[in-house]
Amino acid sequence: MKYCSKCGKEIKKNIKFCNSCGAKLNRNNQGDFSKKEKLTSKKNKERNLYKYAVIILLAILIFTITPLKELFFTSKNTDRSSLEDTSLKSLSSDSNEIKEEQSNTEDSSEGSWFSSIFAKCGNDDCETTEDSDNCCLDCGCPSGYSCDGTSCQRLSECGNGVLEEGETSENCCLDAGCSTGETCQDNVCIELKPEMDISFTKSQSYGVSILYSKNGKVTIGSLVIKNTGNDDAKNIKIVLSSPKNYFSSKTLNMGTISKAGTNSQNIILNFNEELLNAVSQEEVVMDIKTDYYNSVNKLYSSTNTFSFAVYDKYSMIGGHPNGYVAFVTPHQNIIREFAAKSTSGIGAGWWGTSKEKQELAARWLFESMISYGIDYVNDVPNIGDYVQLPYETLKRRNGDCEDLAVFYASLLESIGMESRIILIPGHAFAGYINTEGYLVPVETTASNFNSALSMGISEWKNNANDRKTIKPEQYRNEFAEVLITNEPNIPLPDISKQIGDCDAAFTLSKGWVVRAPVTLQNNGDSTGAACVLIMVYANGQKVDEGSECWTLNVGDYNSFEYELDISLSDWVSGYHCSSY
Repeated sequence: MKYCSKCGKEIKKNIKFCNSCGAKLNRNNQGDFSKKEKLTSKKNKERNLYKYAVIILLAILIFTITPLKELFFTSKNTDRSSLEDTSLKSLSSDSNEIKEEQSNTEDSSEGSWFSSIFAKCGNDDCETTEDSDNCCLDCGCPSGYSCDGTSCQRLSECGNGVLEEGETSENCCLDAGCSTGETCQDNVCIELKPEMDISFTKSQSYGVSILYSKNGKVTIGSLVIKNTGNDDAKNIKIVLSSPKNYFSSKTLNMGTISKAGTNSQNIILNFNEELLNAVSQEEVVMDIKTDYYNSVNKLYSSTNTFSFAVYDKYSMIGGHPNGYVAFVTPHQNIIREFAAKSTSGIGAGWWGTSKEKQELAARWLFESMISYGIDYVNDVPNIGDYVQLPYETLKRRNGDCEDLAVFYASLLESIGMESRIILIPGHAFAGYINTEGYLVPVETTASNFNSALSMGISEWKNNANDRKTIKPEQYRNEFAEVLITNEPNIPLPDISKQIGDCDAAFTLSKGWVVRAPVTLQNNGDSTGAACVLIMVYANGQKVDEGSECWTLNVGDYNSFEYELDISLSDWVSGYHCSSY
């Protein structure tokens, strides 16, 4: 057995080039035969003896035929031969040498002819007339070529940018390319596929009570989307949803993110009423489904889940006092109903309303709070300030200073008055702006309206350098009121009153007076305040008025005459009464 001295691979006998590395072979770079190969060589020699015998027989036949051939040509060309003989005699010794070379060439040709007759391509023997061009099976091919059965063909070179014979997507996608929807990577066809790597960063801005985000104006965080795939991502659609329906589903259209590209989006959610049932510091789960297409419009989808913590609806953390506005809910149905029944339809919010009428409405609202039994209590221990919604204050009939302040501000605004929330160190109370543009502070923890006015004015003056006044309307775009659609059943008073015409009378104790019959009755389901205002006018001027509130329990009925003072001249000139 022979081996190539350059690459060490096994080679065939008598080949000129190594089949493995293409190196040219000679006796010096061929290895020795093994014993088995020597036996094979012996057999080949015996086989060649038979071959040589056949050659000798054929040679005899040829030599026998040759004289006849010469005779035939001589007889046919006698004249020509005589001329050639004359010419030959005149040739020099150099001509004789040429003849000898011609003779040698003829002998060589005859030898080649014999070899070509008995050479057999494919017998693993590179014979005299065989080479790489006519029998690469026996003689092999040079480096860079391979034998296709009969001749050497140049091997294709993958990666030269030319699609050559034999190259396919499977063995050389560098030159042959890949099918639609695939790309060549490391000479292997792989799918064109964008990959979405999504991360969520929580926002610290207003990261406190859920009420701050009720109107969808507050950013809870941001999504960062990176395309880590091998293709562009097109028509990216991200859907955010809540398993507990804490917020409404939101769709983000992100367009196209190129390969290795990045995009980001702030997340602003519209929270649903269900979130009001969240416990303090609950983790709100946010499911994210992402749909996107590659460059040949194949659809892909991925899912992610993130979460962010919220405090419960009562907690207000982090020094954002304007957040109290979110608790002022004048459009809550139960608050509107309570305020309307308390003021008996006084148009305190109408344009051009007198400051006296506004004060009357403010008084009746306050007295109705007291009669209903809403008491001041200390704050419940909690994270930050514990603030409850007005309907809950009404239901519980108690609250701390912030609760009573936002409750009273809600009542004022529900009848059209312009409210204020006033903050001083460690305390909160409310107030309103009258028709003359002045602030009327009202201490909402007081036991009656007169005390509330005096205490409110005193606190306002004493904290001139350390107070903050919040106008709810100013911050509505940032802190929308939270309206509960499924209101609890809260019992309310239903006070009916009838005030008759006033008549003048003379009394020994008071002199001239006017008396108006008043009938009050509570037909509701809870204790409430019944308030009355009666005014006497004479000569176009108000000469006297009386306003008073009474607490009526459920089913109470009260009938009496209400007296106001007038003078004799008022009686003589004429008078009339007006009442609410």
